Amino acid sequence: MKKYKICKILLVILAIFLCVAFYELLGICVAYKKQPEVSNTTQKETKNEKHVSGYGTDACNT
Repeated sequence: MKKYKICKILLVILAIFLCVAFYELLGICVAYKKQPEVSNTTQKETKNEKHVSGYGTDACNT
């Protein structure tokens, strides 16, 4: 009887945790879909900044 009660409590805790996790995931997905689309100009500027600052190069491998 005691073991059954402990299992039931653990199952409730797990269910609550899963509900919170899925709620957070849903919020992340909604926020991702609502974000504005990045313009081509911004993409080009970002690409140039990465190239100038040295990101994406083989500087560490030389």
